[in-house]
Amino acid sequence: MTIWRRVALPQVRPATLAVAVLAFTLHWSNLIDPLLYLHSGDRYTYPLGLQFLRLLNPTDWPLLMAGCVVATAPCVVVFLLAQRILLNDDPLAALRSGGRR
Repeated sequence: MTIWRRVALPQVRPATLAVAVLAFTLHWSNLIDPLLYLHSGDRYTYPLGLQFLRLLNPTDWPLLMAGCVVATAPCVVVFLLAQRILLNDDPLAALRSGGRR
């Protein structure tokens, strides 16, 4: 278990983090599932609300673009945090320690 924790886990961390960021982005911007399952307007997700806003008032571009910025902000924040963690990781740290305690 110690070998796995000290050697394998640091090598897999960047790939796991990348998959987590992509999964968050996929689920945050999901449009079809909430459209099928939600029936009340007060429970709509943000992408679904933007779609209905576009249908209600297609010429109000400033309001629609402001909504898009707010909708993408969490994905950008998650990406920037993940990038900070990935860039600070040393890919050879597990190999350099040599299994020493």
